[in-house]
Amino acid sequence: MCMMVEEIFRALASGRRLQILRWLAEPRRHFPPQVEGGLVRDGVCGLLIARKLRVSHPTASEHLKILSQAGLIRGRRIKQWTLSKRDEKEIQRIKKLILAEVYNRTRVEEENRPQVRGWQERMFRSFPNAADALELEEVPAVGV
Repeated sequence: MCMMVEEIFRALASGRRLQILRWLAEPRRHFPPQVEGGLVRDGVCGLLIARKLRVSHPTASEHLKILSQAGLIRGRRIKQWTLSKRDEKEIQRIKKLILAEVYNRTRVEEENRPQVRGWQERMFRSFPNAADALELEEVPAVGV
């Protein structure tokens, strides 16, 4: 589980990857219609993502690969195009995984240092962009 969390945080450590996640949350708002596949149903073409990021296609592909390996997005081939979309079910699972990991680590810290409190607030202060990209608005009860 620890390796998975590290992979997720690696994916979330880049402002560009966080931006991609935000854009893919509302693809119709951020991308023009494409030739093949629906923006919402099938995902967004990597070329459109590269263009919007103002990077080369290989650079955008690397960002998408890292997001995919972390389970945050999934790719789909339609003809010669690779379309990417958020994996909402997996993102929900990842949210719980991250929050459980932060909670467990902080709980141990709090047991050893009682003056340390408010792990949720610290998590959101430490990773505000990641929390925003994953839409981490409230903290579910985890292991309490």
